[in-house]
Amino acid sequence: GNVTQVSVCSTPAVSVSSQSDSLIVAVVPQVSSVVPPATCAVTIVAASGVSITTTGSSVSFLYLTPATVSAVSPDSGHQGTVVTIRGSNLLSGGNSAAAVTLAGIAVESIAVQNSTTFIVVAGRSNAVQTGNVMIVMDTGAIVTRVNGWSYVAQATIVPLPLSSGQVGTQVGVAGSNLLMGGARIVQAFLANVS
Repeated sequence: GNVTQVSVCSTPAVSVSSQSDSLIVAVVPQVSSVVPPATCAVTIVAASGVSITTTGSSVSFLYLTPATVSAVSPDSGHQGTVVTIRGSNLLSGGNSAAAVTLAGIAVESIAVQNSTTFIVVAGRSNAVQTGNVMIVMDTGAIVTRVNGWSYVAQATIVPLPLSSGQVGTQVGVAGSNLLMGGARIVQAFLANVS
């Protein structure tokens, strides 16, 4: 390539993913020389040895405090589980998430996304597995909670032996994995009534 190095806050970029005469895309490195948030210069060094450094606030880079995930609740479930991810700076300077995964499985939907909270609905996993909670922002920034989510076996309900009744009727619900990774059921609904 034509560019041999890109530096942010005097620290070499992790990589340069694309370059042209009008656009260079580099991955921001971990910077230990400044305390974020900090305004930093960006330096580009060409293969010819010529370099250019940004000057002035309009072309500088604002190095933000790295995002962290502090809690995932619940931290286990299966398809359809509503999961709250809490942390700091979760938007990582972006506007929205490009992807959210739980143990490598894309979520079905994102209901809330802001700098401190994401609320998502778990997608379907074909395996019981534990893995990372990962948010990928529209900027390419990634925030991860290592082993923050466990998929449990998908619950199933078999047809009810007693499918009608009145107030006071006892209805048994049979199936498999009905505790869904928990120790007990906290609430059950029959015909959308608790």
